[in-house]
Amino acid sequence: MNLRFGLFIFFYLSFGIIVNAVFLIFFPLAFLFDPQRRIYIRILYFHHYLVSSLFWKTEVTGYPIRRCRPPCVFVMNHQTILDSFTLFAMDPLICKLVMASGFKLVPVIGTITIFVKMVFVNRTDQNSKKTSLAQSVACLKKGVSLILAPEGRLSHSGQLGPFKIGAFVTADIAGVPVVPARTESRLLLEEGSRMKLRRGTMRLHFFDPIETRNRSPEEVRDLAFQEINSISLE
Repeated sequence: MNLRFGLFIFFYLSFGIIVNAVFLIFFPLAFLFDPQRRIYIRILYFHHYLVSSLFWKTEVTGYPIRRCRPPCVFVMNHQTILDSFTLFAMDPLICKLVMASGFKLVPVIGTITIFVKMVFVNRTDQNSKKTSLAQSVACLKKGVSLILAPEGRLSHSGQLGPFKIGAFVTADIAGVPVVPARTESRLLLEEGSRMKLRRGTMRLHFFDPIETRNRSPEEVRDLAFQEINSISLE
């Protein structure tokens, strides 16, 4: 870990503690009037924007998010732990992440993800996957979009791994479009290191939405894979 990465973690956790405090203070109001945590997801967007803007520039290209018809399912490649810092680029859409259940145990961040009702899944547990699918479809039907990384694991090399089918089954059941996106977050880390942050630009590119009607989940998955694999943002 270098000094820059250490400062990044310090600011992220420090602002995260403030966000936690805000969430806890206004929890009764959220429980009664904001069941999907729409206001607090916007606070989370600002949290990610504020911290990331201190350490790198974010460049967003491609299909304009404001033209997306919510809800939809965003599928992204997954290179580093920094990928989630593209969250603020989803504004004005309200999006929830489908994420590994282990994140609930992470200090400070775990509390935030639970409070804003992210969707958790343990991919080694069939019951967890079924529950996650039901929760994901319910979110979409309530107008909340989802963000998934269908590779299911990090790909530090930048080479795209095979896509699991879950994200595309979810979109098919809910009858919503899939929006592929490619990010290049590994450019912010020194080569061969996961914890040495350097100056640079986080690049994020959105592709046109893929309609799921009259297409099988497998067909949509293959189309999304081809799109994301078609460009390099380096």
